[in-house]
Amino acid sequence: SYRNATNKVCCYAHPDAPLIEDYRAGDQICSECGLVVGDRVIDVGSEWRTFSNEKSGVDPSRVGGPENPLLNSADLSTMIGPGTGAASFDGFGTAKYQNRRTMSSSDRTLLNAFREINGMADRINLPKTIVDRANTLFKQVHDGKNLKGRANDAIASACLYIACRQEGVPRTFKEICAVSKISKKEIGRCFKLILKALETSVDLITTGDFMSRFCSNLGLPNMVQRAATHIARKAVEIDIVPGRSPISVAAAAIYMASQASEDKRSQKEIGDTAGVADVTIRQSYKLMYPHANKLFPEDFRFATPIDQLPQIGLLISVIRALSASETNEQREIEKAKLEKEYKRSDQRLEELVSSHDQDLMEVMQVYMNIELSEKVTSAREKIHAVKENLNACKQLLRCKREELLNLWLEGIEHKQVLHLLKDVTSDSYGRMITGLTEPELLPSNISHDTSTDQQS
Repeated sequence: SYRNATNKVCCYAHPDAPLIEDYRAGDQICSECGLVVGDRVIDVGSEWRTFSNEKSGVDPSRVGGPENPLLNSADLSTMIGPGTGAASFDGFGTAKYQNRRTMSSSDRTLLNAFREINGMADRINLPKTIVDRANTLFKQVHDGKNLKGRANDAIASACLYIACRQEGVPRTFKEICAVSKISKKEIGRCFKLILKALETSVDLITTGDFMSRFCSNLGLPNMVQRAATHIARKAVEIDIVPGRSPISVAAAAIYMASQASEDKRSQKEIGDTAGVADVTIRQSYKLMYPHANKLFPEDFRFATPIDQLPQIGLLISVIRALSASETNEQREIEKAKLEKEYKRSDQRLEELVSSHDQDLMEVMQVYMNIELSEKVTSAREKIHAVKENLNACKQLLRCKREELLNLWLEGIEHKQVLHLLKDVTSDSYGRMITGLTEPELLPSNISHDTSTDQQS
């Protein structure tokens, strides 16, 4: 066989010709000249036929699964099944043959990490390409021994996060934390250490990386998704959301686009889907609202006009827009917008007053009643008198504090004396009864009669 510069088996006469593999004979044949380049090629794939459905219930397959190049033993180690007979256990009931003896600790660590990565990927529906990349990253970190002292679960979570970023389907730290047992802080530390140890980098996340997934989870149509994508991209281009994370900008753009369409979503719904707090969405929305005319695409069909969108902190946003205006024309436009909003607020206030005019008049008449005012005045005077009496009592108690303390101490002393007298009285009475019952204290005639009776 002949190998080229890339250490690949090829025909020496036709290096670029594809090779045909004869699985039956195990040969590799050149497709141009028919030269047998390699023979006895081993098929490392799994066996094409399985006998697991036989009636005996025993799988006599002669090969295992495909080899795993990430393991040091290429996954060719012997796996011993659990024993069932008495010969499989020693006198203490311990299995004689265990897998621990046939698998190194390094492979066991890698297998546990690969199983953890696969489980996390299944819970958030990640494809196998991301799982393979995460496994490769963990293998590189494990072989380099760069993160000694860190938990393998934390390293596995960070590798999965990096793999998602490198494959162009990034996930947030909160999403990775939701399917793992590690905190966001620990995953972030391992993420930075892995990038430094492997000398690799990841692309910066943008608002477009999350837009399709968030809109799909919220059940928004494609029109709203395209509008939200355009709003977020335009907001970043004209630099009206400085210092804001792409996730919060994407959430605010979705909120603005949904409020302008028929499929409206609340801040709480968007925050729960994107993993962002409502306050964060409001802060980004405040920065984007004054420039809403520039952010929406031209072909967007408004169900709610821009001037009727929810206004959060209108005065602050207008002041910022006025301060950011560079020309007098822009300032005049912002002033006109402010006057328009004030007129609308005044009109709304007049409508409310006119609709509740009768109720307001009734309330004013009740409070203007003379009898009611006199009752309120008398009640106020009574409360003032009670307050003065309470203050006088407080002063009196403060002056008599020492006398009350002495009386309390005397009462405690009297109580102790009464207890002592009671104990002394009970002891004296008991001694008197005991003395009367002793034989030597009885009269002589009584004792003589008693002895005579005993003799008789």
